Amino acid sequence: MLNILLFGTLAFTVIATFIRPSYGLACFISARILIPEVVRTPGLEGLSFNSTLILIIAISVLVNGLAKTYTRLAKDTYFKCLMFFICSCAVLLPFSSYEDLQFQYNSLIQYFFTDILPIILTIAVVKTKCDLRIVVQAFLWSTILCCVYAIIVYLMQKNPYVNYFQAITGWRDTSLGEEVWYTTGRGVSTSGTFLHANGFGYFISMSIPLFIYLQYTAQYNKRIIFIALVLLIVNVFLCKKRSPIVSIGVFLILWMYLKRKTWNVLLYVKILLLGTAALLIIFMVPALESIRSMIETSFFFWDDKLLAAKDVGGSSWELRILQVVYPFIEIKDNILFGKGFGWCSWYLNQYELHPVLFGFETILSTAVCQFGILGYLMYYMLFYQSYKYSRPYKNGKVNYQLLALVTMIALVVATGLNYFFFFGIGSVIMNKQEIFMHEKDFHSHSVF
Repeated sequence: MLNILLFGTLAFTVIATFIRPSYGLACFISARILIPEVVRTPGLEGLSFNSTLILIIAISVLVNGLAKTYTRLAKDTYFKCLMFFICSCAVLLPFSSYEDLQFQYNSLIQYFFTDILPIILTIAVVKTKCDLRIVVQAFLWSTILCCVYAIIVYLMQKNPYVNYFQAITGWRDTSLGEEVWYTTGRGVSTSGTFLHANGFGYFISMSIPLFIYLQYTAQYNKRIIFIALVLLIVNVFLCKKRSPIVSIGVFLILWMYLKRKTWNVLLYVKILLLGTAALLIIFMVPALESIRSMIETSFFFWDDKLLAAKDVGGSSWELRILQVVYPFIEIKDNILFGKGFGWCSWYLNQYELHPVLFGFETILSTAVCQFGILGYLMYYMLFYQSYKYSRPYKNGKVNYQLLALVTMIALVVATGLNYFFFFGIGSVIMNKQEIFMHEKDFHSHSVF
């Protein structure tokens, strides 16, 4: 039965893609949000279902005009940035202190295919306002479905949908152990349609800044965007991960500061009262004790004694400091180039955990271990160009693109670089929205 559904989805995607490539991209985005990444392609178990969807879109783009697509991409600054990043990784790898060169090159190819190519295809596919509306609509409705299911999962205290896929594929994340569902202080958490709560938390943190941008700048159905935002904010707490709470907290504080000139005092009072009421409920209702513990340890993240007392798991402040300092000791024999792309994944595959850095939980450790001192420069370039591309026009309005970047940086510093394609696709959506919004013939209408 499952194979029939997957074949049907693939067939629908093929037809939709060749009718209009943006329909195929919408199918990929929906599948990436709603179908766990562990699902394999029927008959091609060596290829993930998501990778097959990417391949279908790539083929359709090539068939529909390779020359025109190449010309457009060659002029696109973000495409150049992404390709420069990948090529730099490939060129620098032989100079690194690699352990398994073949493994690391395979990891680089896989990273390009799963995290970079979807962004490039978004650049190539979204050519008109209609294309953009199709992609945004898919993103919004898929997010709503995912978040509604996440709330149901939290109330059920089990996730039959994801557990089914885990069972049939034999997937098990040993680094998470039982923390996905039960810990002493964290209690029940939800992962929605994602494999684990960590991945769900990454998705939430990257989606909220994008949707708030669309709420205030794009001329779509504001009610649908608002519903998606409310559901995302609720699930920030239900996924029981401190990193999303911290990153979204940073976003909201900066957002309110930047909006101070356009909001009146009464609106700030309403927000303050609403926030106070929500905190009172969380801190007074015994059933919400685990959420209260997560909030306390998130906003007092430097207090290791509080973290130990609440027993919510996660990295201590001492470990966070080691994650910044110790990587330089790890690469002392090759401080300029590091150990090569994918070395952290290779190490965890070999030894499960590092004796000091454990799972390399921050980009500050992975960047240095993999690329040495050059790692800081490479990721600075990647994030700066993402921000620069997402804001092609500078005006006096609130800089939502900068808020999205700061939120992303807070997230990757706390957890490492995961699901970068979500952030990259968001950057492309912002870029296209800004360009279409400044066209003289822009006429808004809702498609929801």
